Amino acid sequence: MITLLQQCHAATLAATTPPPTPDCSSPALEARLHARITESIKADGGWYARILRYEPVVVEELVEWFAGRGIEVAEGVIKRWCDREGVCCVGRESLGGGRRARY
Repeated sequence: MITLLQQCHAATLAATTPPPTPDCSSPALEARLHARITESIKADGGWYARILRYEPVVVEELVEWFAGRGIEVAEGVIKRWCDREGVCCVGRESLGGGRRARY
């Protein structure tokens, strides 16, 4: 009986435990990610020129741009990079829930 209860408990824990998410809380890892993001953007003239002109960067577009190059970067990492580097960034949707009419 006890064994059966232990098996049920273990099965319940396994079913409710969320899958692990990538942890980028390490300062060294985050510094390497930010350096890689900076290198990639400087290598692309279009994104770099937009940033130099102080145009707001749409975070989702930048994430899609990286995904097109085979680099998976979370939106949170991009937002922290923008904050750290002083780059103006916005989300695709406004606070009212609709799509932004202009950036």
